[in-house]
Amino acid sequence: MNALTGNIQLLEKRNIILVVALLLTTFFISVWRVGSVALDFGAVVCFLIFATSWTISTLLTHKFTQKQSTGRLTYWIAPFIKSYSVMIVAVWILQSFVDINPAYSAVLYGAATVLLAVELGFVLLWYLSMGSSLSLQQDGSIVAGTVRSQQTALNVKGKNAAKPIDLQNLLKSKMFNEDKVLQEFILGNIKGKEGSIGKYAIGGANEINEILEDNSLLVSLTRLNDVRRLNKFLLNCAHKLLPGGWIVVKYRPLEEVEQDIFDRFYGFGYWLIYGLHFVVNRALPKIPYLNSAYFFLTRGKRRVISKTEIWGRLSFCGFDVLKESKVDDNHWIIARKTMTPSENKAPSYFPVIKLDRVAFNGRIIKAHKVRSMYPYSEYLQKRVYEENDLASSGKINKDYRISNWGGFCRKYWLDEFPQIIDWLRGDIKLVGIRALSRHYYSLYPQEYKDLFIQVKPGLIPPLFDENTADFDEIVKVESIYLKKYLKNPFRTDVEYFFKTMSHILKGTRSG
Repeated sequence: MNALTGNIQLLEKRNIILVVALLLTTFFISVWRVGSVALDFGAVVCFLIFATSWTISTLLTHKFTQKQSTGRLTYWIAPFIKSYSVMIVAVWILQSFVDINPAYSAVLYGAATVLLAVELGFVLLWYLSMGSSLSLQQDGSIVAGTVRSQQTALNVKGKNAAKPIDLQNLLKSKMFNEDKVLQEFILGNIKGKEGSIGKYAIGGANEINEILEDNSLLVSLTRLNDVRRLNKFLLNCAHKLLPGGWIVVKYRPLEEVEQDIFDRFYGFGYWLIYGLHFVVNRALPKIPYLNSAYFFLTRGKRRVISKTEIWGRLSFCGFDVLKESKVDDNHWIIARKTMTPSENKAPSYFPVIKLDRVAFNGRIIKAHKVRSMYPYSEYLQKRVYEENDLASSGKINKDYRISNWGGFCRKYWLDEFPQIIDWLRGDIKLVGIRALSRHYYSLYPQEYKDLFIQVKPGLIPPLFDENTADFDEIVKVESIYLKKYLKNPFRTDVEYFFKTMSHILKGTRSG
C-alpha cells in the first residue's frame, strides 16, 4: 500500500471477520445501554437491519477505498459523515417493513452513532499516523498540466501512409459515372493522381468487411442506418485502411426523418406520430435491455441516427470528417483516418452516461450525467469549439450537439442529478467548480490548473452563466473561489452554498 495515497482498505477479505466483530460489538453495547431490550429473535432481525444498512452505506460511499493524498482532514472524514447519513435513512426505511420492538429503534440509531464515532476515531488515528507525509500527488493522469488524450494522432504522410487514388479510373464505375454531383464531391476531397497504385474498394457493408487490408480508400454503398453493428463496421474499415486513408459512407440523418413527419402530418396527428417515432426509434434503442429487443426485431435496419452521432462515431473510430454533402436522398461523408480508435469501452449512448473528467489531484474520474447531447458527442467537443468558440457563459457557442430534450434538462440542472452518485463516492464535494473535460481543462491557463487540481470539484457550482462577460472573467471568478477555499474550506463552501441557493430561488437557470 502506498502510504502517500492513504488508501484505507479495511474491507479486504482478511479484514471481514474484524468488521463483523466490530458491528456485533457496537450493536450489543447499544442493546446493553438501552437495558430494557431482550436478546430475542427481534434482536437478530434488528442486527440484520443494522448490518444491512451499514453495508449499503459503505458500498454507496466507498468510504474505505478513498484515495486521500492530501493533509486536509475534512476530505478524510467527509465520506464517513455521508455514510452515516445514508445509514440512518436505510435504517429508517428497512425497519418500516419489519414489526419489531419499538425500543429497538433507539438501539439502531444509537448503534449507528456509536459506530460512526469508532470509525472516525480509526480514521483520525490513521490520519495522524500519516503526519506530514501527506501532500498533493499526481497519479500520472496529468503530466506537466496536460491531460493525456485517449486517441493518438497518426502519421498520414509517412511511407506507410495511404497512397493517392486513381480517381479517374474509380469514377468510371457505373455508380459514379451517372452522378456528376457525387463525382465532384469525391474529386474535391480525396487526393488523387492518374495512374496511382493506391488500393481502393467499393461495395456494400458485407463486401467491405471481407476485403483485405492496406487500402487507401473504401466506399460503402450501404446506408449506415442499415448497418446492425455500426461501430464494429467502422472500426473494421479503420483497420483495413492505411494511415491517412479515406472512407466514403452515406446515411440519412434524424433531422430529415423528423422533417418528413412534420411535412406529412398536422395537428394532433403530428404529435401522435412524432411521439411514437420518438419512443420507438429514439428511446427504445438507447434503453438498456430493451434495445436488444429493438435490434432483434429490426435487425438494425432503418435506424434513426443524427448527424452528430454519425460524426461522433466516426471520430470515436479514428476518422476526421472532411466533408458532408447531400446527393439525392442520401448524405455522403468523406472522412480520413487520422487517429487511433478510442479505447473508451462506454461512450455516451444510454440515458445516464459516465464521462471522463479531470478532478482532484489530476485524477480522471467518471462523472455521471443524464445525457443531454446526441450520442458520441464528446468526441466532437474539440471540433465544435474550434468552429464556434466559447459563449460568455464559458460553454461552446451554438453547440449543435445538444438535443431539444437535453436543452430542457440543462436549463433546470436535471442532467446533473446523477452526480449525487459521484458525491456519495467522494469524487466530488457538495459545493465547488464542476469537474472538467479534458478539452476544457486544456483551455485554462497553467496557474488556474495548478489551483484546480488542489481542490475537489463540486456538485453545486459557485458561478452562474449569466454573471460573466467572457471566458477570462470565468477564470478570474473561479480562481477567486479556489484561493478562498484553500485558505478557509468550510466557511467558503458554506458562503457559496447559500449564495448559489439564493440565485436558484430567484429563478436563475443554467445556460
